Amino acid sequence: RCRSATVSVTSRGRSQYRAVPSWVSVGDMGAEPANGAVNAVAEFMVMLGDHERSLNEWDRWFADEFVREDRRQLIATPTGDAATFQQQHLAWFEMGLEDLNFEMTGVVAVFGDRLALTRSRIGYSSGFPVEMLSISQWTEEIDRLQRIVQFDADDVDVALQELDRLRLTLEADEGAR
Repeated sequence: RCRSATVSVTSRGRSQYRAVPSWVSVGDMGAEPANGAVNAVAEFMVMLGDHERSLNEWDRWFADEFVREDRRQLIATPTGDAATFQQQHLAWFEMGLEDLNFEMTGVVAVFGDRLALTRSRIGYSSGFPVEMLSISQWTEEIDRLQRIVQFDADDVDVALQELDRLRLTLEADEGAR
């Protein structure tokens, strides 16, 4: 049986409290959790906002088995591999959105060094910002992405359930070795 911690999630100006499994690091005294995946996500977001780097460095960021799943309801793109993700990403620049800003706005939860659930915002001067939750799963060396799963910004419970599922999968894989 899983012990729980309580985390405060602010939604539309109101604090809500949710039970979070004890394996999830939610930070202490207001500090956000951090791990190798969080650091890698921050660097990855910088690359995403730079058109030249997106063209030249794309392949170095992704494991061969990389998959991106988009579970957002309003703005969603098809599930795909790294090449599909790159085509979707570069389409933003091709539409003339050269001033893209990719920002990690917070860390919701982490597991070990390879999994992170983060909040992010994509903004540009000619349109409204897009906010979302994303789970990133990295290789053991924390140098390549294996998976990104995106959720609507208010789908914290669903995202935490998926983080738990991925955690169990990683633990099973490590136990099998």
